[in-house]
Amino acid sequence: MPGAPRCFYGFAVSHFLKPLEVAGAPIARVGGKARTLARHLRRGLPVPAFVVVPPDAPHEIENEALTAAVSNQLGPPPWMVRSSSPLEDVAGDSRAGQYFSCRVGDVSELGDAIFRVRRPDAIDRPIPVIIQRWVRAQAAGVAFSRGPMRPWESEVEAAGSDTGAVTAGRVEPERWARDRRRRGWAGPARCARAGPPVLTPAQAESVFDLGRALEDLSGGVSRDVEWAWCEDRVLLLQDRPAALDPATSDYFLPERFPHGVSPLGWSLLGPVIQKVAIEDPLDFLGRGSRVRGSAVVVRHNIPFLTRAAVSELFRYFPARILLDEVLRENAT
Repeated sequence: MPGAPRCFYGFAVSHFLKPLEVAGAPIARVGGKARTLARHLRRGLPVPAFVVVPPDAPHEIENEALTAAVSNQLGPPPWMVRSSSPLEDVAGDSRAGQYFSCRVGDVSELGDAIFRVRRPDAIDRPIPVIIQRWVRAQAAGVAFSRGPMRPWESEVEAAGSDTGAVTAGRVEPERWARDRRRRGWAGPARCARAGPPVLTPAQAESVFDLGRALEDLSGGVSRDVEWAWCEDRVLLLQDRPAALDPATSDYFLPERFPHGVSPLGWSLLGPVIQKVAIEDPLDFLGRGSRVRGSAVVVRHNIPFLTRAAVSELFRYFPARILLDEVLRENAT
């Protein structure tokens, strides 16, 4: 990696923090992600083995000492090197997608991976880093104990072995939903995916049970969970509070993009639609300042207007000429 030191981040074993030490450590020393995983591991939940490099660990010893220490704790590579910022995975601020993770396939790559993860862009001081045993998963994905669009449902998204492909939107996942008001699954919703189902109903049930257990442990806070299916059981890779997205409307955009949008396509088309169809009319009405944040959000690759934007767009229209759906959206 250009610019990264070659003799870097070697420590004695004593410079690593093991999960039992991490669980009770200050969040500034171990970060939100690591502390959450350590506490779940102490509770007996299925978390892959890991160690933590605190931000004040020395970095003058050669790389060989580092890799020997990690191998002693976790076994041979591959490993995952993951961020654990004090701002990550804490109540009210998940910071999802703002930091790096690196898969390390060879011991010579570890120092550079830690360098990249420990000092992400725009971060002046080093952050804690997790080094975790990489698991060879048969399936992986994300789960929401309460769906971002339908809070009365739990959702599971599953693809091959790469959770990053699901979270980054690089694959169309298999989706499962469960109505929290009654038992039983709806699905799998294949979403035009080719090939056989990724999960069986029993596997999906196990992932759902994990999400519900994590929600109960958090006192009822909705969870956003990364998981992997490995060796006939579900493993917990990350647990964070679900982001509180704005309420959305089914009017206009979902009707025109029922099959979703690609990240590249929306990066070109989205700003134009938002400006011409939403921001300019709101500015003309003098209502633009009343809509906080973006007037459009993308969920599961489908764009939606926020209810706040719809309410302001149609505030001055006579009810007799509005569509029934718009009337329902603005009933309150």
